[in-house]
Amino acid sequence: MKATRTNPKTSIIRLANYWVRPTFAATCVAALIGLTAALNLHATVLDNFSGAKTGWTDTLNGGSVNQAGGQFTVSTAVAGGTVTSSQKTSTPLALSTGNALEVQANVASVSPGSGNPSTLSIVGWVPTGGQLLANGYSLVFGSQDFIIQRNGTALFTTNFSAVPLTHQNANVKLLLRITANSDGSATLLGRVYIQVANGQSSMFNVVFEQTVTDATGITGSGFAALGAKNQTSPTGATVAFSLAQYFITTSTLLDTFTGSSVDTTKWQIYAMGNAGDSVTESAAGLNVKAGLSVSGGFAGVFTKTAAFPIAAGGQVEFQVDMVDDSLSSGGGAGSYAVLGYLPNLNPAYLATLTEYHIAHDSVSESVIAILYAGIG
Repeated sequence: MKATRTNPKTSIIRLANYWVRPTFAATCVAALIGLTAALNLHATVLDNFSGAKTGWTDTLNGGSVNQAGGQFTVSTAVAGGTVTSSQKTSTPLALSTGNALEVQANVASVSPGSGNPSTLSIVGWVPTGGQLLANGYSLVFGSQDFIIQRNGTALFTTNFSAVPLTHQNANVKLLLRITANSDGSATLLGRVYIQVANGQSSMFNVVFEQTVTDATGITGSGFAALGAKNQTSPTGATVAFSLAQYFITTSTLLDTFTGSSVDTTKWQIYAMGNAGDSVTESAAGLNVKAGLSVSGGFAGVFTKTAAFPIAAGGQVEFQVDMVDDSLSSGGGAGSYAVLGYLPNLNPAYLATLTEYHIAHDSVSESVIAILYAGIG
């Protein structure tokens, strides 16, 4: 699947399969279902911590929260298990059905130093009148821990101490997205990125990601919150945040791909013209076949009318569920389902993947591409 923008007001999505090893005497097939775009306007900066500390309400529990030098520093007491946090109470953030609230925070440094498992960094959303880790939703991350929590209960938790394995936990971005669903549940996505400089390779920069469902979701008014938790350090734990921001997004279902044929009012079929190139749709999903070619086989679809501009400071995310790209279906090694975004709709770019994209070879996976512009 691909997304393409031709100008600030027009962009196009495409689903594609790409065959890159013409020595195999087979066509490759990718069956895909459920294409979704999560759209938002702009990132809103909660605080870049460049001036005096304003609009924050602290819960110290014997610790401290200070702002200086472009950093928001949260330090706990020395006792194990203590939590110090602060809520941005000057900026109310409501969770309402049908929308998603995403809170992000950059962790510049931690003490004890990066790799020490004692320090846990926390980003969350707290309903009015509550406290971080006691009420609302939170993402808790340390060098050996990744936890998504509702109130005081973990919805997902993993610990790598038995491996043993430690992750980078400084110079990272924490992301917690909460989607209030129409059935009363909430879907929570937690993600941690290693931050990279502009122009630097971003391969393998997602440290961890997990999606969980809370059957009885929390909605209503509340606030973003940042915090630190000390696990075992006798000197306490400190987390220095360098940026906090949020997105309010709306998800749009572009197609379920369950019809008897491709909806050509939405989609333009594109193929290189090699033998075996085809795009068909059935109740099982969208079947994209790319035939063998010395130059690489290619077939796919792209939207005719949907527009997905990315404004400065905004983001657009595309998701598609890939059902099967296995050897049994004719795909597998050398064939890839592609999800991407073209800043310029030039037909020559489609088959050459001259675009922002990810290419994935797997079975029963969700393929996700996220594009940010400006702030971050």
